[in-house]
Amino acid sequence: MSFPLSAGTPSSLGLDPRALDRLQELITRHLVEGRYPGAQIAVARDGKLALFRTFGDARLEPARVGARDDSL
Repeated sequence: MSFPLSAGTPSSLGLDPRALDRLQELITRHLVEGRYPGAQIAVARDGKLALFRTFGDARLEPARVGARDDSL
């Protein structure tokens, strides 16, 4: 997917990659627990995108549809 923000690594943007890993683990755990069907996260700093990720399902009914980067 194309973004208006250029990409950077978490470390190059002064972000702790371990904290972002923990965030992704938390979201994955919540999905497994059934707290919500899907999620999308974007983390940016100084006009650069450090992380963009899509999780889970965009829709459950009438049929389950996996979330994609362009899901709303």
